[in-house]
Amino acid sequence: PGRPWRVVSSSAQRLPPAVVQADFAPLAPAAAGSACGRLGQGWPAQAGFRGEMFEGAGHCFAVARGNPPAAGEAGGGIAGGAPAGVAGGASAGMTGGASAAGGATPREQVLVAVFDRPDAAALAQVADNPPAPIASLPQFARIEPADRRWRIGVRGAHAGWLALGGPDAGGRERWLAAPWSTCALWRLGRDLLPAATPASGGRGDAAPCQDR
Repeated sequence: PGRPWRVVSSSAQRLPPAVVQADFAPLAPAAAGSACGRLGQGWPAQAGFRGEMFEGAGHCFAVARGNPPAAGEAGGGIAGGAPAGVAGGASAGMTGGASAAGGATPREQVLVAVFDRPDAAALAQVADNPPAPIASLPQFARIEPADRRWRIGVRGAHAGWLALGGPDAGGRERWLAAPWSTCALWRLGRDLLPAATPASGGRGDAAPCQDR
Protein backbone atom coordinates (compact mmCIF):
# COMPACT_ATOMS: atom_id res chain seq x y z
CA PRO A 1 0.00 0.00 0.00
CA GLY A 2 1.21 3.47 -0.83
CA ARG A 3 4.02 2.22 -3.10
CA PRO A 4 4.14 3.44 -6.71
CA TRP A 5 3.70 1.08 -9.64
CA ARG A 6 6.46 0.62 -12.20
CA VAL A 7 5.39 -0.89 -15.51
CA VAL A 8 7.99 -3.10 -17.23
CA SER A 9 7.59 -4.06 -20.88
CA SER A 10 9.48 -6.59 -23.00
CA SER A 11 9.54 -3.99 -25.79
CA ALA A 12 12.11 -1.21 -26.09
CA GLN A 13 11.46 1.97 -24.12
CA ARG A 14 12.69 5.50 -24.63
CA LEU A 15 16.04 6.57 -23.22
CA PRO A 16 17.30 10.17 -23.02
CA PRO A 17 19.86 10.90 -25.76
CA ALA A 18 22.38 11.99 -23.13
CA VAL A 19 22.31 8.52 -21.55
CA VAL A 20 22.90 6.86 -24.92
CA GLN A 21 25.79 9.19 -25.70
CA ALA A 22 27.43 8.49 -22.33
CA ASP A 23 26.97 4.74 -21.91
CA PHE A 24 26.52 3.26 -25.41
CA ALA A 25 28.90 2.53 -28.29
CA PRO A 26 28.07 2.09 -32.00
CA LEU A 27 27.15 -1.42 -33.10
CA ALA A 28 29.00 -2.21 -36.33
CA PRO A 29 27.55 -4.15 -39.28
CA ALA A 30 29.19 -7.56 -39.55
CA ALA A 31 31.92 -7.55 -42.16
CA ALA A 32 31.62 -9.92 -45.10
CA GLY A 33 33.43 -13.13 -44.28
CA SER A 34 33.58 -12.40 -40.55
CA ALA A 35 32.33 -14.92 -38.01
CA CYS A 36 29.09 -13.00 -37.49
CA GLY A 37 28.63 -12.44 -41.21
CA ARG A 38 29.06 -16.14 -41.93
CA LEU A 39 26.70 -17.07 -39.10
CA GLY A 40 23.79 -15.36 -40.88
CA GLN A 41 24.20 -17.15 -44.20
CA GLY A 42 21.79 -19.85 -45.32
CA TRP A 43 18.90 -19.38 -42.91
CA PRO A 44 15.43 -20.14 -44.36
CA ALA A 45 13.73 -17.15 -45.99
CA GLN A 46 11.00 -15.27 -44.12
CA ALA A 47 8.49 -13.30 -46.17
CA GLY A 48 8.10 -9.59 -45.55
CA PHE A 49 11.30 -9.07 -43.54
CA ARG A 50 14.75 -7.85 -44.38
CA GLY A 51 17.65 -7.68 -42.05
CA GLU A 52 21.33 -7.60 -41.36
CA MET A 53 23.87 -8.87 -38.91
CA PHE A 54 25.77 -6.66 -36.48
CA GLU A 55 28.65 -7.46 -34.17
CA GLY A 56 30.01 -6.05 -30.95
CA ALA A 57 31.28 -7.01 -27.49
CA GLY A 58 31.94 -10.61 -28.57
CA HIS A 59 28.40 -11.19 -29.83
CA CYS A 60 26.47 -11.28 -33.09
CA PHE A 61 23.18 -9.36 -33.33
CA ALA A 62 20.76 -10.62 -35.98
CA VAL A 63 18.22 -7.88 -36.72
CA ALA A 64 15.09 -8.39 -38.82
CA ARG A 65 12.75 -5.54 -39.72
CA GLY A 66 9.61 -5.41 -41.84
CA ASN A 67 6.05 -6.68 -41.68
CA PRO A 68 4.47 -10.06 -42.41
CA PRO A 69 2.54 -10.23 -45.70
CA ALA A 70 -1.15 -9.36 -45.45
CA ALA A 71 -3.59 -12.24 -45.66
CA GLY A 72 -3.76 -13.53 -49.21
CA GLU A 73 -0.41 -12.09 -50.31
CA ALA A 74 2.20 -14.43 -51.72
CA GLY A 75 4.93 -15.39 -49.27
CA GLY A 76 8.63 -15.71 -49.82
CA GLY A 77 10.70 -13.85 -52.31
CA ILE A 78 13.42 -12.37 -50.12
CA ALA A 79 16.97 -13.45 -49.73
CA GLY A 80 18.39 -14.24 -46.32
CA GLY A 81 16.79 -16.10 -43.50
CA ALA A 82 15.57 -16.38 -39.94
CA PRO A 83 17.68 -17.37 -36.96
CA ALA A 84 16.32 -19.86 -34.46
CA GLY A 85 14.27 -18.12 -31.78
CA VAL A 86 13.19 -15.14 -33.88
CA ALA A 87 10.04 -14.98 -35.97
CA GLY A 88 11.41 -13.09 -38.94
CA GLY A 89 14.34 -12.93 -41.33
CA ALA A 90 17.69 -11.80 -40.08
CA SER A 91 20.70 -12.29 -42.25
CA ALA A 92 23.37 -10.24 -43.91
CA GLY A 93 22.35 -9.30 -47.43
CA MET A 94 18.59 -9.75 -47.04
CA THR A 95 16.38 -7.70 -49.31
CA GLY A 96 12.70 -7.12 -49.79
CA GLY A 97 9.91 -6.30 -47.36
CA ALA A 98 6.24 -5.43 -47.22
CA SER A 99 4.87 -2.09 -48.38
CA ALA A 100 1.71 -0.32 -47.38
CA ALA A 101 -1.23 0.13 -49.71
CA GLY A 102 -1.01 3.26 -51.83
CA GLY A 103 2.78 3.39 -51.60
CA ALA A 104 2.94 4.78 -48.03
CA THR A 105 5.87 3.53 -45.99
CA PRO A 106 4.59 1.57 -42.97
CA ARG A 107 6.11 1.36 -39.54
CA GLU A 108 8.23 -1.74 -39.24
CA GLN A 109 8.43 -4.51 -36.69
CA VAL A 110 11.95 -5.08 -35.35
CA LEU A 111 13.05 -8.49 -34.12
CA VAL A 112 16.46 -9.22 -32.60
CA ALA A 113 18.38 -12.39 -31.75
CA VAL A 114 21.76 -12.33 -30.00
CA PHE A 115 24.39 -15.04 -30.46
CA ASP A 116 27.83 -15.68 -29.06
CA ARG A 117 30.38 -14.97 -31.78
CA PRO A 118 31.03 -18.47 -33.21
CA ASP A 119 34.48 -19.99 -33.38
CA ALA A 120 35.82 -21.97 -36.34
CA ALA A 121 34.43 -25.27 -35.03
CA ALA A 122 30.92 -23.82 -34.67
CA LEU A 123 31.04 -22.23 -38.12
CA ALA A 124 32.05 -25.56 -39.68
CA GLN A 125 28.76 -27.11 -38.61
CA VAL A 126 26.45 -24.08 -38.68
CA ALA A 127 24.54 -25.35 -41.75
CA ASP A 128 23.63 -28.64 -40.05
CA ASN A 129 23.55 -27.46 -36.47
CA PRO A 130 22.78 -23.72 -36.26
CA PRO A 131 23.35 -22.24 -32.80
CA ALA A 132 20.51 -21.15 -30.58
CA PRO A 133 20.43 -17.48 -29.59
CA ILE A 134 21.50 -16.57 -26.08
CA ALA A 135 18.88 -13.82 -26.09
CA SER A 136 15.79 -13.17 -28.19
CA LEU A 137 13.83 -9.91 -28.46
CA PRO A 138 10.91 -10.86 -30.73
CA GLN A 139 9.04 -7.61 -29.98
CA PHE A 140 11.88 -5.11 -29.76
CA ALA A 141 9.89 -2.23 -31.25
CA ARG A 142 7.74 -0.89 -34.07
CA ILE A 143 9.78 1.83 -35.70
CA GLU A 144 10.05 4.19 -38.64
CA PRO A 145 12.25 3.23 -41.61
CA ALA A 146 14.54 6.17 -40.75
CA ASP A 147 15.48 4.54 -37.41
CA ARG A 148 18.81 2.97 -38.35
CA ARG A 149 21.44 3.85 -35.74
CA TRP A 150 22.23 0.88 -33.52
CA ARG A 151 24.11 1.20 -30.23
CA ILE A 152 25.11 -1.28 -27.53
CA GLY A 153 25.39 -0.40 -23.83
CA VAL A 154 28.98 -0.87 -22.66
CA ARG A 155 29.11 0.79 -19.23
CA GLY A 156 27.06 1.98 -16.31
CA ALA A 157 23.47 1.01 -15.58
CA HIS A 158 22.77 0.26 -19.25
CA ALA A 159 25.62 -2.16 -19.96
CA GLY A 160 24.04 -5.07 -21.82
CA TRP A 161 21.29 -2.97 -23.40
CA LEU A 162 20.56 -2.51 -27.10
CA ALA A 163 19.41 0.83 -28.50
CA LEU A 164 18.04 2.01 -31.85
CA GLY A 165 17.98 5.69 -32.76
CA GLY A 166 16.39 7.98 -35.30
CA PRO A 167 14.41 11.23 -35.58
CA ASP A 168 11.01 11.64 -33.96
CA ALA A 169 8.07 13.32 -35.71
CA GLY A 170 9.57 16.72 -34.93
CA GLY A 171 13.05 15.83 -36.18
CA ARG A 172 14.50 15.51 -32.68
CA GLU A 173 16.84 12.69 -31.68
CA ARG A 174 14.99 9.70 -30.23
CA TRP A 175 16.33 6.42 -28.80
CA LEU A 176 14.53 3.18 -27.98
CA ALA A 177 16.34 0.61 -25.84
CA ALA A 178 15.88 -2.72 -24.08
CA PRO A 179 18.11 -5.03 -22.01
CA TRP A 180 19.35 -8.21 -23.69
CA SER A 181 22.08 -9.66 -21.44
CA THR A 182 21.50 -11.76 -18.34
CA CYS A 183 23.28 -9.22 -16.16
CA ALA A 184 21.29 -6.30 -17.58
CA LEU A 185 18.07 -8.18 -16.83
CA TRP A 186 19.31 -9.00 -13.34
CA ARG A 187 20.13 -5.35 -12.66
CA LEU A 188 16.66 -4.35 -13.83
CA GLY A 189 15.12 -6.95 -11.52
CA ARG A 190 17.31 -5.79 -8.64
CA ASP A 191 16.08 -2.22 -9.14
CA LEU A 192 12.49 -3.45 -9.12
CA LEU A 193 12.98 -5.81 -6.17
CA PRO A 194 15.87 -4.50 -4.04
CA ALA A 195 15.84 -7.62 -1.83
CA ALA A 196 16.50 -9.92 -4.79
CA THR A 197 19.84 -11.68 -5.03
CA PRO A 198 21.77 -12.80 -8.12
CA ALA A 199 20.80 -16.11 -9.66
CA SER A 200 24.39 -17.33 -9.25
CA GLY A 201 24.07 -18.48 -5.67
CA GLY A 202 21.62 -16.45 -3.60
CA ARG A 203 24.40 -14.99 -1.43
CA GLY A 204 23.95 -11.45 -2.69
CA ASP A 205 27.26 -11.59 -4.55
CA ALA A 206 26.84 -9.15 -7.46
CA ALA A 207 30.47 -9.35 -8.65
CA PRO A 208 29.78 -11.42 -11.80
CA CYS A 209 27.47 -8.69 -13.08
CA GLN A 210 29.30 -5.55 -12.03
CA ASP A 211 30.60 -4.67 -15.50
CA ARG A 212 28.33 -6.64 -17.84
